[in-house]
Amino acid sequence: MALSALNWRFLPPYTLKVGYTIFDYIDAIYQMGISTEYADGSPRVPGTGSAWTWTRDQTLVPGSTTAAIGIPPINALNMRYIVAGDSSVRTPTMNTDAYAVNCPLIGMNKNSGVYNSWVNAAPMTSGQFYGFVRAPALTTFAGAAFPQLLLMMECQEGFMVAWNRTDAAGQSAYGGGAMIDPLSAAALNAESDGRLYSYVTSGATNFTVSNFIDNGVNGNWLAGVASSALPHFFTANVGAVTTSRNTAKIGAYGGITNSFVAPNGEIPQIPLSAYFTASGQYAGQLRGMNVTKNYLTGAEVAVGNAGVRTVEGYAFGYSANTQSPSLLLTY
Repeated sequence: MALSALNWRFLPPYTLKVGYTIFDYIDAIYQMGISTEYADGSPRVPGTGSAWTWTRDQTLVPGSTTAAIGIPPINALNMRYIVAGDSSVRTPTMNTDAYAVNCPLIGMNKNSGVYNSWVNAAPMTSGQFYGFVRAPALTTFAGAAFPQLLLMMECQEGFMVAWNRTDAAGQSAYGGGAMIDPLSAAALNAESDGRLYSYVTSGATNFTVSNFIDNGVNGNWLAGVASSALPHFFTANVGAVTTSRNTAKIGAYGGITNSFVAPNGEIPQIPLSAYFTASGQYAGQLRGMNVTKNYLTGAEVAVGNAGVRTVEGYAFGYSANTQSPSLLLTY
């Protein structure tokens, strides 16, 4: 039996000014996460509806934010998601990537206790931590010489961040949550709450590319490559273990254009499924993430006219500057 539907919402975008630091970047995640409204002006109350609760860590470098810790509003397994980084050398627990200074890191913890520190081997006092993966370092991503645009979308059990260049097309992306519905509550297939928990990044040195939902490895979204610095899609193994499985979406979706609509103009929504790459076994269906036509990241996808208009969701694509085949995060 399928899990409940998710309702993705779009938070107000955040512009990182010229000369921003890794501390500014991490704090921007926190600032977006405490917003009292969504991009459409509707109210947002952290911990209710689709709104996550975010806290920040300013203890490692007093007065500067080195970690933002996100908690989803539906959270049976006490999940925590950490976006962290520093300008100094640290030794946090990593997954397949190597630590680098001035580089955003993304981590996931299950059955979490109280927050310790992201630089501890165990960032939480209890539970299972799966190691950090990387987004590009600030210097890779055009440095701080240009303004950068951060976009965040959230739902009851997931979040996605797009980090956009303003000097050129391209973005990095990452996120996490109960992204996979195994369509089965059997003990080997799902956690005790019937879900599978994952975290994902477009890569440590690669930007998402214009056919980013195709099946390449150089920045493609949900490609799931285990090698260091390439796109990752890791899913926690079921139970109280700290190991994870490399995961990838099923299918390639190149060649989609703006003409990719139904004959009557309706917007297509193609469900995505995922598998475990090492075993070839089926993982499940991605929740509220459907392939659709070309859009800019952050575009509100709606049908109807100004009089009767229904929001279908928000586009998550290659860039906020250049249209590409996109995922529709359903509203």
